[in-house]
Amino acid sequence: MYAGLILALFLIALLFMVYMLMDNGADLGSPIAANNEIDRAALLDNAKFILVTMVMLNHTGQHIVKNFGLSRQMWAQPWGGLLFNMVCPLHVRTLCFISGILSRSEFKAEKVMIGLVGPLFGFCFIIDPARRLMERHFFGALPSMYDNPLQSLFNSEGQLQWYLVALIWWRVLGSLIESFRPCVRILAAYVLAAMVSYVATGFLSLPAIGLFPAFVAGQLFPYDQALAKLPWRSSTAVIGLLMLVIVSIGRTFVDAADLVLVPSPLHFPRSFSNDIANPVDMPLFWLRGLADTSLEIFKSIVFLFLVCPRKKTCFTDAGKYSIYSYLLHPFVLPWLGKAVVLTPWLKDRTAISLPLKVIVAAVDILICGGVCAMLASRPVRFVFSLLIEPTWIRNFYIKDRGNDKSGPTTCDNTEREQSK
Repeated sequence: MYAGLILALFLIALLFMVYMLMDNGADLGSPIAANNEIDRAALLDNAKFILVTMVMLNHTGQHIVKNFGLSRQMWAQPWGGLLFNMVCPLHVRTLCFISGILSRSEFKAEKVMIGLVGPLFGFCFIIDPARRLMERHFFGALPSMYDNPLQSLFNSEGQLQWYLVALIWWRVLGSLIESFRPCVRILAAYVLAAMVSYVATGFLSLPAIGLFPAFVAGQLFPYDQALAKLPWRSSTAVIGLLMLVIVSIGRTFVDAADLVLVPSPLHFPRSFSNDIANPVDMPLFWLRGLADTSLEIFKSIVFLFLVCPRKKTCFTDAGKYSIYSYLLHPFVLPWLGKAVVLTPWLKDRTAISLPLKVIVAAVDILICGGVCAMLASRPVRFVFSLLIEPTWIRNFYIKDRGNDKSGPTTCDNTEREQSK
């Protein structure tokens, strides 16, 4: 009941928002003008950098070496939950939304192969095994089923590569419905998400289809009209930030009451058997995932068009290569956890003063941002570009390349979906 009410309210809010932003004669889902105006391209790059920094901050609480970032035991509840809800799942849903914005062009197999499939194989067969070997050698990590690259490739539950697999799903499914009217496309996305809400398996990241509405919403949202009608000001940024804080406070108490669940296998009820639940036993369970996604789409719009800076900043260039930061930051996380031994007085302490807690949290965020910027730097890209940007794949299917005067099309960083 609560999830259905939340879903209805936010769907009405999203429809009203689109109606107010639309111009007469404008088409939903038309290509954006970001490539022609520096400020508009900078917005997306700034957003990707901030969101990937949030991803890394979130993963500090899930790594084998704790006591850094969100894993620090400094905040008593509900403040610890509020800090977590400010970061997650805003970062995931907004990256889905941005991926939709950047996927409005015609579906091309080459972009999927070079931008998604190539990095997926490079990560599963080289990058991730190297990281696991480092963790076993230096940090005593235990063996895992994901040590097998094939297992990592086909079952990405709880692993970084799930987002690459999800993007493949979204791009393929999006191409199948792109000829439909916008209202039919978003309805089809919600129907597919409702169907997979009863699936808990990590095989081929099937539950990630539950986030397909956020991707389609990004494809259809009137991006250029929103930028024109919602100019960035410091006052509106503060208002947007307060809106995100208020929603996060509400979510903290709602989740505590188990009224709305994040669509994750970790939160599925016991009614699931063999990774699939019977819809007859839980006929309204799908409302939970759709309500959560609609809420996060609303937050993504607030973050992008009210809070995120639009001018070129010191981290804009790093945002262009956010996929490097996303795929490589697990190499750094255990070392950051180990570095906490240099400050034992901060380890698992809840009694320290509030100003010091705020300072420590701010420093942790800045460190995560600095690491993401370093991982997106030119030297790191030079080392890992063959795996993460495998443009050399073209050599296997482009014949007589020297006689092609036009040359092969390149995979533009602003068009290719980059994350997590």
